[in-house]
Amino acid sequence: FNKYYEENNTDFINLVTKDGSIRSYSSKQWDNLSDALKSAEDNVFILINGSLNTDSFEGITFIDLMKETNKNVYVVTNSSQSSIHKYGNVHIFEICDTSDGVTLEDKFTSANILEFNIDKRVTFEFKKLWN
Repeated sequence: FNKYYEENNTDFINLVTKDGSIRSYSSKQWDNLSDALKSAEDNVFILINGSLNTDSFEGITFIDLMKETNKNVYVVTNSSQSSIHKYGNVHIFEICDTSDGVTLEDKFTSANILEFNIDKRVTFEFKKLWN
């Protein structure tokens, strides 16, 4: 866990997962995350190094905790494909992880980046890395 950057009413928090779980890597991350959210600004970006299983009990609890903050929460995590899920004030961005099990051609055609513009409003867009 690391709350490593704060600017323009926006906090950036880093979490690490193991096998799709925050707790499996370190259960202390939950306490640290809860404390960080109490002092967080209007917009909170949570960058997860690894994936988060949002269908698990822990994943559902994570989303519920984020919803209770009444802040704009943007979670960026790895997944097998890029997608966006919205749960009230919580946005989950899954970025396609092209490191395993795909051909070099698939890596190039499926690779994309997620671009955020943080101003008075937060806007975002998936962009293809190569056409």
